[in-house]
Amino acid sequence: MNKVYVSSRSLWRALCGACLLAVLGMSATARADEDLESNLKLMPVGSFTGTLPSVALPAIYGDNLETGPITLSLDTNQVNLFGLDNVLQQGHIEVTLLLSSPLFDFLHITPSIRIVETGPAYVNFPGTENFVPEGADFTFVANLTGGGTITQGLFAGTTFHNLNAYEGDGVLGSWLVMPNSIVTWNIAGDGSITFPDGTVVNGVSGSGFLGVAPEPSSFVLGSMGMLLLAAALRRRARPT
Repeated sequence: MNKVYVSSRSLWRALCGACLLAVLGMSATARADEDLESNLKLMPVGSFTGTLPSVALPAIYGDNLETGPITLSLDTNQVNLFGLDNVLQQGHIEVTLLLSSPLFDFLHITPSIRIVETGPAYVNFPGTENFVPEGADFTFVANLTGGGTITQGLFAGTTFHNLNAYEGDGVLGSWLVMPNSIVTWNIAGDGSITFPDGTVVNGVSGSGFLGVAPEPSSFVLGSMGMLLLAAALRRRARPT
């Protein structure tokens, strides 16, 4: 009977190699982060869903027309980022959203809007000021202002401006909301929409959820480590 034998030394070397790869990857990331003057950390956004109430349209589009409830969803074909500058205490979000409503559906259009927002942000550790107990939860809180403009279609030129409040939960291990966590967002009547003819609709409100996705580099690093380990085991394996 053939048996596969792997020495403990071979396994140890393979594990060390995988660990070394991980350390080198983290060191390179740390050096790159140190080069960023603002210390801005960015993570990919995996999902963005929510709704806005019906918005009245200017008379140029017709009498007494409204959009109906607007549903927001993430345009996954675009680069979507969410982050925090822990030094300057500034938050950042940059996403492309798809807008749908009964009116848009009737017109067979799906407007998209690139939203860029920045503003004060911080990580709140409940019950602590400077020291964080091991395993403590934290809350990411941010008030971000900004907006974007629809660039194509019937509603091209329509500008969205808002003041969004973001809040999310995570676990110790990063001062930023961890991957796979959910951040709630809310526009509490501070949003406005400006149409191309100059009509302004104030008091727009809405709410929803922003999902922070795992960083691709984590997948790549983990996969490379596992491949290295598997390759070493195959080389060291021998029948007896």
